[in-house]
Amino acid sequence: MADFLIAVFFVTALNIFGFDIAMKATMSLAAVVIIVEHLMGKRFNTFQWVAYATIFLFGIPSLIWKNPLIFQHKITIIYTFFALTLMIYPFFAPQTIIEILFPDVFLKDSYIWINRWLVLIFLNGAVMNASAIKYLSLKNWGIFKIGLIIYIMMLIFLIFYYFLLEKSNYEHELLHRQHEPEDAAE
Repeated sequence: MADFLIAVFFVTALNIFGFDIAMKATMSLAAVVIIVEHLMGKRFNTFQWVAYATIFLFGIPSLIWKNPLIFQHKITIIYTFFALTLMIYPFFAPQTIIEILFPDVFLKDSYIWINRWLVLIFLNGAVMNASAIKYLSLKNWGIFKIGLIIYIMMLIFLIFYYFLLEKSNYEHELLHRQHEPEDAAE
């Protein structure tokens, strides 16, 4: 949640102060969050490290070369990387990345479909961001970015929810079938 709030902070600062100040303030806020979380003894998960690292990885060159396009393409690059990783990984491993991250959560046949849907969602997000960069002003792109993040997270939630329901229904049906002979015998 803190990662999303930092994105909202960036867009708000972008619309009030412009790119340079917004980028510096966002990088400062990210550094403060990292330090405070560390002092409080909290551990970051991999997603949080990636989120904060990309702020600096794309923010610093954007400030050095005074080119916001570098930072704007962060989402395009990350989403494309996620999609390609999800797409290519099954060719080299017996499991999908989703199976490794969420073992025994979904039905065995569902993992490949979840993987395929996530590839489409991330590629869609990358194309949408690249199009927004081309056709929207920097400030409008910032607002679009928040909507895109919400859209992508909502789609991922819906995909996971659908397949969780599928597993729940399957387990319920199996349980019901196991009790049918007992009911018939009475």
